[in-house]
Amino acid sequence: MPQQDVSITRHFADRPDPRVDRTKKPSPGDILVVARCAVIAGADSWEEVEAIGQAKADGLKT
Repeated sequence: MPQQDVSITRHFADRPDPRVDRTKKPSPGDILVVARCAVIAGADSWEEVEAIGQAKADGLKT
């Protein structure tokens, strides 16, 4: 049985990115991964997601 690609990045690949070109960094997939990790770590708001993402940026890049 062939495996399906159920990755988050693949799921959202056909969605348009509403951000202005100069602000398209990080990628939407990276944002979702950081948000998921931050929520697991106890983040309750986007501000906390951002703070955790910045504090753990080096580790998340690997």
